[in-house]
Amino acid sequence: MAEDEILRINRKLQKMIDKSDVDESIARDLLVRLQASRITLSTLQKTGIGKTVNTLRRLISNEDLSSIAKCLLKNWKKLVS
Repeated sequence: MAEDEILRINRKLQKMIDKSDVDESIARDLLVRLQASRITLSTLQKTGIGKTVNTLRRLISNEDLSSIAKCLLKNWKKLVS
């Protein structure tokens, strides 16, 4: 997935966070798209998507969404270390 697409997803998730109104179906779709993409360390640093997903993870009460977010974060942490 291209960096500009990651930025678009980041903006959409950030808007949900800012409004404190997380649409679970849209969030799930965006997180699944992130799961399906190969994200590099450079992309993580440039886009800040990790911080956004972590903030979203703390806001959502749906266990499935939380699990997807945790899995993404776990995989991205492996890139960093």
